[in-house]
Amino acid sequence: ALLQELSDRSRGRASFLGPNAELETSIAAIFEKLHAPLLTDLNISIKDQAGKITKDRIHDYLPRPLPDMYNKEQLVIVGRYSGNKPFTFSVNSKQGTSITKSIDPNQAHVRNAFVARVWAQRQIAHLIDQLRDNGVDPKHAQTDPRNKEIINEVIRLSTQFGILTEYTAFFVREGTNLNNPGYLYSTVRQQIENRAWNVRSGAAAYNQNDNIKKARESTHSKLGNSYLDKDLTVVHVQNGLRTIQQEACYEQDGKWVSSSYLQQKEQQIDEEISFGSAQHIELARELAKQGRQALLAQDGCIVIRHDEKNIQINQP
Repeated sequence: ALLQELSDRSRGRASFLGPNAELETSIAAIFEKLHAPLLTDLNISIKDQAGKITKDRIHDYLPRPLPDMYNKEQLVIVGRYSGNKPFTFSVNSKQGTSITKSIDPNQAHVRNAFVARVWAQRQIAHLIDQLRDNGVDPKHAQTDPRNKEIINEVIRLSTQFGILTEYTAFFVREGTNLNNPGYLYSTVRQQIENRAWNVRSGAAAYNQNDNIKKARESTHSKLGNSYLDKDLTVVHVQNGLRTIQQEACYEQDGKWVSSSYLQQKEQQIDEEISFGSAQHIELARELAKQGRQALLAQDGCIVIRHDEKNIQINQP
C-alpha cells in the first residue's frame, strides 16, 4: 500500500513481484519503460458550452492523480458526470500536448453501459487501497470514522455491480443474507481487519497488492469474478451470481434477485408476472430500451426493480 501511494504521488509506477518472479529481468523492464516519460504533469480541465472552466461536472475520476505517460502506454480515464448540458473534457500535459473531447450527456446510449462497470471495478480497488492505507496503524483504524463510510461504499458498489473481491466473495456463499446490511458490514469489516490491516508482508500481502493493481488498471468490463487468494491460487467466483453490465443477480432462497431490488429499503413484491404472458412481453420491450433485457434470461423465478416497482417474474 505504501509503495503504491508513493508511486501515485510521484506519478510513477509501482510493480509487485511474486515469489517466483525473475528480479533482474523485471527491474530491467521497469527501467527501460521509465527511461523517458513522453507526457508529464497531466491534468484535466472541464469547460462548459460558453468555454468557461467548471469543476462540478466531473467527479470520482480514475486514475487519480493522473500518471505520467511512457512509451507504448495507453491512458484510460473513467469517471462520473453530473448534469445534462454538453461540456468539453481536456487532458493537458506539461509538454503542451492537449487532447479534448466534447461530451453531450443527452447522447448517452445503453451500448456504453459497460463503462459504468469499468469505473466500478476501479473505484472498488481505489476504496480498498484507501482502507489499506488507513490500516497502517491498526489501532487507529479501529476508531477512524472514515473507514465505516468507505466499507459501506465498497459493499454498495460490490452488490450493485456484482464485482466481488477476496473481501466480499462471501456474498454468494449459501446462506448469506444480502438483505441484512449490519451483517454485511460487520463481515466485510472483519475481512478488512484480518487481511488488509493485519497482513502487510509476504505472499498474503502480495496477493492483495496484485488484486488491487489489476483492478485499478482494468480497461474493459469484466463480467466474471476471479482473484488471487492468500496462497496465490486463482479463485473463480461462479455460483450464485450473474452479472449484467450495471446490475447483478444473486441466488437467494431458491430464486434470483437483482441488485436493483436488493438496494430498496422496502422489499415487498408489488407485482407478479408469468413468463410468456402479455405483461412479460411488454416488460421485455421496456427493459430492452434500457439494455436490461438479459435480466429476463435467468432460469427460474427472478425479482427485479423496474419503473419504481418490485416485480417478480414467475416461470411456468
